[in-house]
Amino acid sequence: FDGLFIDNVHPETECYGPEHGKHGHLNPDKNNADTYKMLLSQIRPLVKSYGQDKAVVLNSGGVRKEYFPYGDALMWESYIFGGAERRHDWNRSKQAAEELKPYIESGKALLALSYVGGETPEQRKDNAFYAYACARLSGFLWARFSTFDKVRLGMPIGDIQEQDGVYYRIHSKGLVAVNPESTDKRVQIPVGSDYSLLLDLYSNETFQTFSFSKRKSLDGLLDVYVPANSGRAYILTLVN
Repeated sequence: FDGLFIDNVHPETECYGPEHGKHGHLNPDKNNADTYKMLLSQIRPLVKSYGQDKAVVLNSGGVRKEYFPYGDALMWESYIFGGAERRHDWNRSKQAAEELKPYIESGKALLALSYVGGETPEQRKDNAFYAYACARLSGFLWARFSTFDKVRLGMPIGDIQEQDGVYYRIHSKGLVAVNPESTDKRVQIPVGSDYSLLLDLYSNETFQTFSFSKRKSLDGLLDVYVPANSGRAYILTLVN
């Protein structure tokens, strides 16, 4: 076992069992939410007693700071998508990324779980790329869509950057970009000469970063076209 996953971490505040003669409470002076946290505070040390590499993951439904101390990761279920319709957008994810930055920098993680739907394969693909790019921009881990099952972007290099309304973030093995606006965008992202060959996961097209290239990038600049309300991901395939 690698650890313990605890689902549905959002108990009701009150329990009325004693009032109806169903059971008693060990701590009658505390409400249900407080005693639940007492239980969680005992679970994590127990799991860690089997090794510091063992993890406790809590599905709190969304970003709930009160559960930060009780696990190694929180799950944000139905992140952006709980089907074909968006539940929230990049702006909400960006806000959450700022709130969670100290949490993630402390070595913990936010697991973004999207239920990507759509009427056509193309719509499902577009939705998946948008959710994935938003999550990786934010520093979150993400699931689920087969295209990204084996993709490893590596650790972020620097913070979120923005150029003409397109947000991007460079990682050790690639980069992601999101255009949250209602118009298509084309921007040049400075990736440097170390990123010799990049694969566009959406189009399956490769891009070189040399000035002699006949492709869409030159002199360490990646020429990126990101349609309105969409995301893109590029992975490094060759290093200088």
